[in-house]
Amino acid sequence: MTAILKEKLQSLLTKRNGIFERVQCNYDLMAGLNQNNVSAFLVRYEKLDDYHSSFEKILDDINEVSLKLDPADKVDPSSSKFSLKAMDDLYFSIRAFARDQNISGSTSGPSLQLAKPSAKLPKLQLPTFSGDLKDWPNFYSLFNSTIHSQTNITGTEKLQYLRTFLTGTPLALIEHLHLSDDNYMLAYNLLYKRYQHKRSLAAYYFNHILEFTPLQKCSVDGLRKHLEVFQSNTAAITELKLPNVSDFFLFHFAFLSLDTESRQLFENKTTDIDVPTFDNLMSFVQDQVKVLEISQQQLPKAGSSKGSDSRQTQKLVSYSGGGYRQNSFVSTTQQSNNSQPRSQTHNSSVQCPYCNQAHPLHHCPKFSAKSVPERQDIVRNLQKCFNCLNNHHVRTCQSHSRCRHCNKAHHTLLHVNPQSSSNPHSVPRSESLLTSHNVPSTSETTESLSCQSSVHPANSTILLGTAQAFILDNFDSKHSIRLVIDPGSMVSCITESCAQSLGLPRRASNIGISGIGNSSISGNKGIVSCTLGSSLTPSVQIHASAIILPRISSDLPTVSIHFYFRLILICQVSFATTSIASLCMEVLV
Repeated sequence: MTAILKEKLQSLLTKRNGIFERVQCNYDLMAGLNQNNVSAFLVRYEKLDDYHSSFEKILDDINEVSLKLDPADKVDPSSSKFSLKAMDDLYFSIRAFARDQNISGSTSGPSLQLAKPSAKLPKLQLPTFSGDLKDWPNFYSLFNSTIHSQTNITGTEKLQYLRTFLTGTPLALIEHLHLSDDNYMLAYNLLYKRYQHKRSLAAYYFNHILEFTPLQKCSVDGLRKHLEVFQSNTAAITELKLPNVSDFFLFHFAFLSLDTESRQLFENKTTDIDVPTFDNLMSFVQDQVKVLEISQQQLPKAGSSKGSDSRQTQKLVSYSGGGYRQNSFVSTTQQSNNSQPRSQTHNSSVQCPYCNQAHPLHHCPKFSAKSVPERQDIVRNLQKCFNCLNNHHVRTCQSHSRCRHCNKAHHTLLHVNPQSSSNPHSVPRSESLLTSHNVPSTSETTESLSCQSSVHPANSTILLGTAQAFILDNFDSKHSIRLVIDPGSMVSCITESCAQSLGLPRRASNIGISGIGNSSISGNKGIVSCTLGSSLTPSVQIHASAIILPRISSDLPTVSIHFYFRLILICQVSFATTSIASLCMEVLV
């Protein structure tokens, strides 16, 4: 019985090998197919399905016979070069080739049209993408056609190709993903959502159109540039297939006209809208108007009732030779229910023509704080009387009041001190407009009390040459710095805290430093090399070596300068604010 089974097994193995060799021959013809062997390939191709079916049946018979034999005589079909896997590789390769060549196994016989050899084209180079939106459309189209749409490469290979063609921000977006088939589509979708965004692309193209500089004269280059900007960007916008191009243009222009805070609020409210419309933006602006109107409302001020105390406070700034002073006047008046004062410090029915508040012009704090020449200009521009500050010309003024300083026909607030007339920036002292008085009433006495307090700053200062500049750190980054320019200094100095924060490398220094009276200054911490530049003209830079000291000077200026002198703009406005100087510059000649 065993001998019969062995003979049957040997017969099956011989048939298996013969069928495999026929299919192998057909595969070899396919690999070198030309006009001479195409007929032989087509004849063999007609039998390809029969060969494959017979091969599978023979393998089943071999397995069945092997089960009846002793283990030593059994045959494992999968371990042979004639295995089913090897047969499938040949079979499916031939079928794929036939499909590409439009070969069918119909009864009328297969037909084959060999493709003519195509011209050898240069290898297509895919450009790299660094995140610039102008390069995205070309990169996206080429990558899709050359790599993404290919079915004969794995997702892992596609992801590696994608990484190769990315730099900068796009690469950082996906470089955390390890190479795998599943991660390819994840990386592809991340880039798609980030850069294939209709609104961002449309805004980019519209900005190019809006930023185009109008042509000053007719020229070939100018017209070509005009055609390039408008035609190319318009075509790109059309390619995006926006729902409504004109509506988006209105939306984008109106969106750019908003402040930064409003834009951010709008973006937060429209995260679920791919391409917002002009109506969406207008609805948002209307809602913001309502929100701001409601949020800025305040409780009405409680009106003064009869019999209650009324307080009025007025602050005036005057000049008294040595410097400015601020005077505060507080008037408290207690009135009975049946009495009214015959005179009042302020008349609520009078509106100031200068600040539009409820007081006459000569009681206006803003007007009183001005210099005399500025007050005269204000009165002249308002066409007021120079004598009584009312609405008529001084020649027709019927007031008998005169200046309390010189007794001439002009208001006291318009008086110029003779000793300060030569100084165009001097400001005369303005006297108090509120006085103490007792006014009798018809029924009861109305008690009126006024008190005055003045604060006279005793500090004065000398302005040194300070400047607001920038200094480069060890990594060439700019930092704002305040320095004092000392014409009497023979060396430049820098504070230790500033040198440490900049990370500047220091060198040892034994330079001695002395001050007034040849007094020695200790604390030399070394020397550093630094680069400074002007904040007004950043292109101008100087290089200097500075000695490191714990502190250069006290706060400069020693007191903050009064606002009047800040109107004289001779350098940056921060010169008047007291602060620490971090660097002292010598004057090099």
